[in-house]
Amino acid sequence: MKKDILDFKIVNYLEFTDRFKTDQDCSDYLWQLKWGNGYNCERFGSTEQYKGHNASYIRCKSCGHDASPTSNTIFHKLKFSLLKSFHICYRVSVHKKGVSSTSLSDELGLRQKTCWAFKRKIQEAMKSTGSAPLTGDVDVDECAIGGKDTGSQGRNKGDKKLFSIAVEILGEGKMGRAYGVGIVDYSAKELEKIFDKHISIGAAITTDGWTGYMPLQNKWNIQHEKNTILFCPFHFCLEYKCTTQCNFNNC
Repeated sequence: MKKDILDFKIVNYLEFTDRFKTDQDCSDYLWQLKWGNGYNCERFGSTEQYKGHNASYIRCKSCGHDASPTSNTIFHKLKFSLLKSFHICYRVSVHKKGVSSTSLSDELGLRQKTCWAFKRKIQEAMKSTGSAPLTGDVDVDECAIGGKDTGSQGRNKGDKKLFSIAVEILGEGKMGRAYGVGIVDYSAKELEKIFDKHISIGAAITTDGWTGYMPLQNKWNIQHEKNTILFCPFHFCLEYKCTTQCNFNNC
């Protein structure tokens, strides 16, 4: 029976545990993700197939290759249960402040090194390729990372590093995807880098009103609001609180 594909980030723990009770539940879910819209042989490209050596496998009629739901995924040839791997995925994806491998080890009865290695796999898989531009409502801001420098005022950067940041604004003021680009100054030429690289041409863009954005209005749909819900707390977070563990939704 076909089931809906879940987004772990919007599913609570009770819903998750109700959906995934066994290794077979997890295997069925991967099967649906991989072949729900049709089968293509990983080696030969053929769409003709029949049952493989067990119920979850598919065998190509052309080359006889058996494919499993986990092949070419982070779950392939795991040394521990698929169900436990799903639990690790769930915890990594929903805990905004991160989850330690020691905590995972205690909860799931796995070695800490095993949890650490699989957690790293998940984090690598979750990295953005940067190839999907931001769409819809997008707020753009520029900032200097490194805190205040003595004697530096306004947009004088001192020894700080400059960045341009773009964030998708979702419903109810929530933040979606975000990209950052290093810049050398606040000129229109530098500020446009993040527009060209990471923002859809049809996006509705809001900035803080800095004059460097004015020349970009000929190409981009830009409005300027100096007191949006984003710029005060977001800019403060970037400039004075940002760490490698920071998640914009926590700000």
